[in-house]
Amino acid sequence: MEHTERVNIYPQFVNFLATYPPPQQVIEALAQGPLAQFNVTSAHLFSVDSPNSLVLTGTTAQNSQGALRYRSIPRSIDMPMTKALRELSIEVILLTQMLEDYPSIKMDESIWLSELELNGEQNVISSPIISRGIGIGAFAFLTPADHVWTPSDHAFLSGLSSLLGLWLAGLNSINETSKFQQDPEIDVPLNLGSRQLQILRLVEQGRSNASIAFTLGYSESTVKQDLQ
Repeated sequence: MEHTERVNIYPQFVNFLATYPPPQQVIEALAQGPLAQFNVTSAHLFSVDSPNSLVLTGTTAQNSQGALRYRSIPRSIDMPMTKALRELSIEVILLTQMLEDYPSIKMDESIWLSELELNGEQNVISSPIISRGIGIGAFAFLTPADHVWTPSDHAFLSGLSSLLGLWLAGLNSINETSKFQQDPEIDVPLNLGSRQLQILRLVEQGRSNASIAFTLGYSESTVKQDLQ
């Protein structure tokens, strides 16, 4: 696809994200819009739930067994998506190669063999979702193996990563502020800003500074400063 055609995909998707839709709607729109050029067979969206785990928040997968298995993923597990999030890099690997290279994936071989039987050999692409230089989520998708990945493809996905970072950080912020304002048991000081309210809400839940930073897309030093 030419660069100009790719650019034309963005305006409608950007306008859609600006309404802060829920993750399931985003992954469906992503698969049908910006990622459609790659003939996606399935796509998945994850959010950082804490410094130690990812949770599945949206998927187009038909295989409910796979969605159930990966609904929560410890970040300590070695797999392409956790590597992408850890290194803030886009990872591309053949499905069969992934089964060979990652023992944690091999443990779920039956799920992936079903995928191979259904759609044949595929590329597995994993990308972080980045906000302010921090990985706050990830998206992954499968495409036919005959697509040759180019630097232009990687640049395109990097742009999507940043765009989704703006959406997810904003959505997290909206959700946390809404929860805080709806809690009648919390006495809110009038001089606190919206960011401080979000942080205070998570502190009230017993979350650590690192967990708060990951959830809201801030640096840990920013969280510490706002708590002073």
